[in-house]
Amino acid sequence: MDKEQESVVLSIGDCITLSVEAGLFGILGTHGQIETELNVVTSASNDPSSICKLRDCRFMVLPMCRYTAAVTYRKSRKKVVESMFDTVYLAKLQKAAEYERQLNALENVKAVGLTVHYGSIIQLLHVKSNRIVTFKKQRPACLERSAVQVLLDECGTDGSWMCVQPCYKHRQMGDPVVIGDHVLLTSVRTGHVLNVTNLPNLLGTDPQCEVNGLQDSLTSWRLSLYLHHKDNVEHVLKGGDVIRLFHTESERFLTCDEYNGHQVFLRTTYRAAATTATSSKALWEVEVIHRDPTRTEAARWNSLYRLRHLATGLYLSVEPNLGESSATTSSMDNRDKLISPLFLTMATKPTIDTVFELESTTAASNANGLVPDRSFVRLRHVNSATWVQSTSVAIDITVDRPIMHKLGCVPLKADKETFSIVPVSATVVRELDFANDAIKQLVSLACAFEENTITDKMVRMLACLLVELVWFLVDGSKLDRGNLFHLLDDVVASRERQKLLREQNIIEQIFRLLRSPVISSLEPCERRPMAANWRTHTESDPFPNNDLTTDASSSPNRSGSTLVSTRSRLDQVRYIGALCYRVLNMAQKGYRKNQEYIAQQLSLMQSHIGLGILASDTIAALLHNNRMLLEKHVTTREVETFIKLLRANYDGRFLKYLADLCISNDRAVAVTQELICHSLLREENEDLLIKTISEDEQVFLLWTKPEVLTDSSQNNTVVEINRHMKISLVELCQAARHHSTNELFHPTHVLDYYQKQIHLFAQMCRERQYIAINYLTSKLPISLLLKCIDNEQVPEELRALHCKLLLHLHLDRAPQDIIQPIQYVRIWRNISLEYQFDSYESSDVQTLEMTHNRDQFTPVIEFVNRYFNSGDLCTAHASLTLEVVSLARCLVYFGFYQLSSLLSLGQRLLFIVDQWACRGQPRIVPDNSSGSNQRTGKSQDYVEPTLKILEIVKFIMDVRLDHAIHCVVAFYQKKIECFSSDSCLEKLSQNEECSLINECIEFALQMKPDTTDCPYFTESDKKSFKPVSDGKSSSSPRLELLDIDGQKGRLMTTVMARLFLSPHKNLVTESLELLFRQHGQYEEFSIAMRQAR
Repeated sequence: MDKEQESVVLSIGDCITLSVEAGLFGILGTHGQIETELNVVTSASNDPSSICKLRDCRFMVLPMCRYTAAVTYRKSRKKVVESMFDTVYLAKLQKAAEYERQLNALENVKAVGLTVHYGSIIQLLHVKSNRIVTFKKQRPACLERSAVQVLLDECGTDGSWMCVQPCYKHRQMGDPVVIGDHVLLTSVRTGHVLNVTNLPNLLGTDPQCEVNGLQDSLTSWRLSLYLHHKDNVEHVLKGGDVIRLFHTESERFLTCDEYNGHQVFLRTTYRAAATTATSSKALWEVEVIHRDPTRTEAARWNSLYRLRHLATGLYLSVEPNLGESSATTSSMDNRDKLISPLFLTMATKPTIDTVFELESTTAASNANGLVPDRSFVRLRHVNSATWVQSTSVAIDITVDRPIMHKLGCVPLKADKETFSIVPVSATVVRELDFANDAIKQLVSLACAFEENTITDKMVRMLACLLVELVWFLVDGSKLDRGNLFHLLDDVVASRERQKLLREQNIIEQIFRLLRSPVISSLEPCERRPMAANWRTHTESDPFPNNDLTTDASSSPNRSGSTLVSTRSRLDQVRYIGALCYRVLNMAQKGYRKNQEYIAQQLSLMQSHIGLGILASDTIAALLHNNRMLLEKHVTTREVETFIKLLRANYDGRFLKYLADLCISNDRAVAVTQELICHSLLREENEDLLIKTISEDEQVFLLWTKPEVLTDSSQNNTVVEINRHMKISLVELCQAARHHSTNELFHPTHVLDYYQKQIHLFAQMCRERQYIAINYLTSKLPISLLLKCIDNEQVPEELRALHCKLLLHLHLDRAPQDIIQPIQYVRIWRNISLEYQFDSYESSDVQTLEMTHNRDQFTPVIEFVNRYFNSGDLCTAHASLTLEVVSLARCLVYFGFYQLSSLLSLGQRLLFIVDQWACRGQPRIVPDNSSGSNQRTGKSQDYVEPTLKILEIVKFIMDVRLDHAIHCVVAFYQKKIECFSSDSCLEKLSQNEECSLINECIEFALQMKPDTTDCPYFTESDKKSFKPVSDGKSSSSPRLELLDIDGQKGRLMTTVMARLFLSPHKNLVTESLELLFRQHGQYEEFSIAMRQAR
């Protein structure tokens, strides 16, 4: 068989199109990547060349593949795993399915080029969506009830096997299938024939058409070749490939975007690496022009090309720029003024002006040679015989830093005007296809929402589309598609897909839906006072039983002419709104550019708070730890909205939202703190806050409960009154613990509200925000907060919040300031003559204000010491322990501990860390048992308090070093005083001066610990501590000034060694630093003495 005959025979690996003449000419395809149903794409002109090149209509011929393991695995995944055997069995099935998939891929490669005969079993792969045409024998078709559905399946089943049968008698079974033949495609498993059902519409509109599988159908499909398998060569440019064109000299991508119409330009980027500035608007589909308008081929250097913009479908073209403005002309440099008035533009139809040639930058290239997919080329416009050249003519001249620059065409070729062909993976192309199909559907559905003409079918289509958008963002193909609202906190969104949603205006269309009158028609949440504060559904799953996203194809076809009933419509619209905000939530997650884009609509989202569509959750996620957005977009209007919702619902979650606005990355945001203080702490809002008072050594809570009464004496007039409530904090906690109910209030909700209020107060006072501090100081004194903290009948979380409030309200404020632990510069007259341990403590002179504060915080210090001496530091008190440790750290930093108390605190803290390390040390075992996971989880709770304790220990070691410097300097000063005047000092001889220095050295070396009972020291070590009288001794005595752990350093070494084995790198770093300091004290002291002045 010669080459010409081989070219017309259908082979495995060929890319084909299937056309049918069912009343009107059409080609098998889809109406987008979102839908899985097959359709017949028609053309009004019956011109096959106009639709054969659509990417929706291309199919690749594959051999029969095996699906036994894959089908078994998919069925087993749907079952509930009840035992370890099920888990192991499921893992084996997954491994078998993966191995089967690899075998299928290998067999597909081997089968490429094999001739397809009549009677052969093949599969059809939809190239655009990478899905396989599959007969669904258990799903009846919609228009033809005796037929079965034919869908595009992602994985394929035995329903994907189709037998090629001849349509006419001049073809027999066993003959090769020739391109252009009419064939019947019959399912091997079910015996159904690929059929087209075409029903006329009585209303005069387009007829309804459906592709299905029907027994004994005579529908024939004409095979047309689009790309031969021999042209489908790897690493070679060919028709249908999607590429980027990167201008190598200016380092900019060829891009098409909307700016006063569609413009083509070189986009400037300010990134360090220009090649990383990829955009979906810079993707171009290559069309290699073939003599048959329905075909394409591999690219050659002498081929003709068209470049089709993938996102818009427009063609790259050239036209004269006759309307160039004077402003633009004046901005052109001398080189740009010399070019001909031809610029690149976009065209809607493939005319002669859209034809280009590619020239290789290598002179030795064969004219008939194949074009590599990664090559450097120059673009030549065929019709005008000009070469594409970059210019400095800006399109966006109104902005400060233009990024869009035109491209012109010149008769002369320039060597530097070279483009690099950058191939694009099929995954990126399919992502853009999905976004393009989604935006088309969203635009039409948004119009219906704005006009308030939605139908039941439209609502279902929109719900399915929004769900697919969420799964698209989180790459749902790699996840088990469970409950959408429970999944979002555990997954990471794809950054490139987030960017795609913004660039293709999908986010803008979602805001268009949210601005529609249909969403505005939703009623706000009804007022729920504190006595009846409950929600009918959780925020994480607002509609757990909603069936909007069920497969519409499994139900009978609906005409969609009837509007949805009022009751069900409101519920479904609320579900649509919740899905819109879920998409926005995932679109902004971890992506700054989208966060700034979405934050521009913050006022719109604020207006939806309280409608039950998750607007508040999206705002909280958007502003969480985002300082720039908090300072830029949160104004008094946003804060007042939260306060209004708080008054309408008396729900503690709004207090939590306000608290989140105060903090970003564990740092206070002063701007939002002030806004909240000025808005919430006004006199008219005092009824929103629960007051805390102390009476008879007990803590009581006071609040105002609004009630609505009907006055029968005044014609049943509705009257709103405020009832004043009072209850002991201990009684409230006990009632909430036992879940008891009260006819006036719900204890659990009141306690939750009060807990979030205390948390808000603590965040408002962070980093010395004196507006809140001055307001709350008299209302919540230290004694009152200590009663709440020290009461074991109060829940641990509430005790921790009171402790946190005590820290930020009373301790971390003026006149407290962090002291400098090591004083390298000392004033001679202020140095004490005594150098004993007690004299160092008394030398810390405090001002009257500092002395008053020390006395004021004496109960706080006693509580901290009592807490650390108790045995309640277990896992159940992790949050309280963290806050108490934070409180102790600030007390240490502010100088509230004398040296003796500081050493005692350090010994106790080291003992606590030693207990945690012994209890939480993970065991190195090969399996991940539940016990080991539980132990690791418990140890994780104590990482942060352990780090804070290590900071305290580091501070104590600095104070110990300062004490050593003080003792040596005091001893030196006392020896100097034996001389009567400064004149005597000047008359000191060199021997007397050396003798004085040696005495100071001997004194410093005598400040060593008692090593009689220390097993770490040998006799030779103890002898090395003897005083040195001259500089000839080679021994390096070890200096250990004060016992920091009460065990001669043994506990310190043990604790640091255990923390060094921790899996947390911060603990390892800090423990190593302290361990080196512990065993290098002499060198540290020597360095400090050199710096002392």
